[in-house]
Amino acid sequence: MASTLEKTREELRELLHEYSKVETFEKTEEQTFRDEAEYAASGLKSNDIASRIKAVEFLEILGDNPYAQDYLLDAIKDKEGSVVQKAIQALGKVAQRKSISALQDFVKATNSKHLAAEITRIIGKIERKPE
Repeated sequence: MASTLEKTREELRELLHEYSKVETFEKTEEQTFRDEAEYAASGLKSNDIASRIKAVEFLEILGDNPYAQDYLLDAIKDKEGSVVQKAIQALGKVAQRKSISALQDFVKATNSKHLAAEITRIIGKIERKPE
């Protein structure tokens, strides 16, 4: 039986494949990254919590996409705790050094000691990654 993340990855692949059929011109790699991340993140604007969580899962799948990280950094500011927690988990897997400053700012701004500790742990993990 396929895991939830595997199902989500397959769904995203299908959606991106359909989306790419609409495009009729050659894109640069940067344009492709931007479009993929924007498409994957579109659910972050939804009022539906499940849609926002799914968007975070899509962005996690695009982990090496530099624009996906920017959207994940925005998602940790969501008003719903379950979305924030999912975004923190995703950042823990895919965050890169360029995210450290934004994560440190979040630690300073949050009132939650638990979230601050989680983000601090992620920052340490990023700092230990080889470049």
